[in-house]
Amino acid sequence: MYRNNIPLLAVLLLPVVEMILLVYAGSLLGFALTFGLLCLSGSIGSWLLRARAPANWMELMLSVQQGRQLTAPELLEPMLTALAAVLLIIPGFISDVLAVVVLVPWLRQSLAQRLAGSGYWVSGVDGRESGRGVIEGEFHRD
Repeated sequence: MYRNNIPLLAVLLLPVVEMILLVYAGSLLGFALTFGLLCLSGSIGSWLLRARAPANWMELMLSVQQGRQLTAPELLEPMLTALAAVLLIIPGFISDVLAVVVLVPWLRQSLAQRLAGSGYWVSGVDGRESGRGVIEGEFHRD
């Protein structure tokens, strides 16, 4: 199996595993408690998305207006917070656990650092790419 197919496989299998876990939790905890926990996590995720997303956006815009150069982790952290909020809105316990892990500040910072250095995000000086995967050439309009 190719390494690039693993995230796709995880995304495709996650709903199946979530459903199995929800049925098991429903039989163990009861329908009312399971449904209540799902509603609570969805409400928290919705509140987090409405409360933090605009604040994070304003902080980024203020930093840019002040002329501060932002690092990749500084840009990724608000996105990870929004991702955690969306994961809380999605019904299921695995997505809720992943959201809580992302919401822990030192884990979120570590994840942002790791993503920034993983090669998925190409960064360079003055907005130029670092040279990886860049094909140099010239363009002439005829």
